[in-house]
Amino acid sequence: MTARFRLSSPPVNEVAFSAVMGPVNPALLPSYALDLFDVAGTHRFFADRFPGVERQVPVGQMEVAGMLGAPPVLLDEGRGISPRWWFVSEDRSEVLQLQDRFWSYNWRREQPFSSEAYPGFDDISARAISTVETLWKASEAISKQTPVPAGCELMYSNLILMQDDVGNARRISDFLAFYSSTDTINKMGWNLSWNETIGDSEAAMLRFKAGLGGFLHDDSAQVIPVLQLQFVAGRQVSTWEEAFSFYNVAHEYIIKRFNELTTEAAKKEWNA
Repeated sequence: MTARFRLSSPPVNEVAFSAVMGPVNPALLPSYALDLFDVAGTHRFFADRFPGVERQVPVGQMEVAGMLGAPPVLLDEGRGISPRWWFVSEDRSEVLQLQDRFWSYNWRREQPFSSEAYPGFDDISARAISTVETLWKASEAISKQTPVPAGCELMYSNLILMQDDVGNARRISDFLAFYSSTDTINKMGWNLSWNETIGDSEAAMLRFKAGLGGFLHDDSAQVIPVLQLQFVAGRQVSTWEEAFSFYNVAHEYIIKRFNELTTEAAKKEWNA
């Protein structure tokens, strides 16, 4: 990977590592990331780093890995529907998401376009690995088993302000190299997406999504147009080693595609 792919100030707003749990071989019994009946017990292992606890709507299926054969997150196993729990860091920049068959570590900007520096993939990956190591300890202590992944995904969400410092509108074509338009007005709600394989094999896939929406600016209470570029890479796996190996491959591929899909002018701006 050449240096020109690395930006000093990339427009990254959120990065997520996630996995769905599969059967425990050789018994083919399901493995769980979270014991439904001891959420508090699991949280005790993470409380120093993630003191906040929030209940969320459950995840049903992984977006890309599910298309490649990974099992659904929600299964009718006679256990009832598991909610998704967020364990949140004090500054809310880190979220550990746990469901009975789902794990996700997210780094995010709590306030989009904040001045907080993007810590970089290596740093975030190390944080994600540490949550899995703690999850192993919690699972072994509570349910006497280690969760086993069956599918994994890496997600990057990039947010781009569609107006300059003095309020002049910017066009989608200012940022997307493949998009050609003479429109001077951006159409709120515009979006496109596609899927593509990663490498020569069809075992791994990337979904790219671009969309134009609005961001409510706290200071001015104005809705500012925002372009979101989202990359979700996924594949089936059978071990955590395979999952984190794929995260590295997916990261490099996403950087490559981000570079190819965005304009040179935009990259110069993000490298200033």
